[in-house]
Amino acid sequence: MKDSVEVIDNLIVQAVKRDSTQKKEWVVLVDGQDYQIAQIEAALERQQVQATVVLDIIHVIEYLWKAAHQFFEEGSFSCEHWVESKLQLILEKGGRKTAGSIRMSAAKHSLEAKKKKIIEKVATYIADRAPYMNYCYYLKKVIL
Repeated sequence: MKDSVEVIDNLIVQAVKRDSTQKKEWVVLVDGQDYQIAQIEAALERQQVQATVVLDIIHVIEYLWKAAHQFFEEGSFSCEHWVESKLQLILEKGGRKTAGSIRMSAAKHSLEAKKKKIIEKVATYIADRAPYMNYCYYLKKVIL
């Protein structure tokens, strides 16, 4: 059985076979796990290829819902509106601004310690992965 490093290296080798001169822009979609990102970036360096690492927006949205449920009742219009507004902010301004906005939302609410901890975890997740969340740039490249 191959470990994740071998699998990732093999995928990059296969990609090099298909585009050895890197005429196309390479994109690697990740789910945001730190070890996964580190392994991918190390493999790209070992193979001496360039690629843009992108965080899957679905994983980001899951975190936004987790945060929203600390402020609002699940299924409420307010909850849905909050997630929609934070997602829009991510798409337009990226992760760092959104993480700050989430922290500001928490400061405006009187939350119990457990909820504050969850909010901080979400904000940190988004801020730490901001380099992989340049969705505005990516969307401009694919939308005519």
